[in-house]
Amino acid sequence: MEKQLILNVDDLGLHRDIVTGVEALWNHECISTCSVFATSTILDDTLEDLKKTRDTDWGPFDP
Repeated sequence: MEKQLILNVDDLGLHRDIVTGVEALWNHECISTCSVFATSTILDDTLEDLKKTRDTDWGPFDP
């Protein structure tokens, strides 16, 4: 069963602990696909690391 996470980083206030939690879920394969939207570049390195690991849909958030 596919488990999808849609994450709008802007809505989460770019909190590092939230991204760390998402990263942990990703690494333990609790989620199989992820869509991430962000307008800020604060977490670019972390998001790039996540992007390299598995199938992910990445795009800018455009309200």
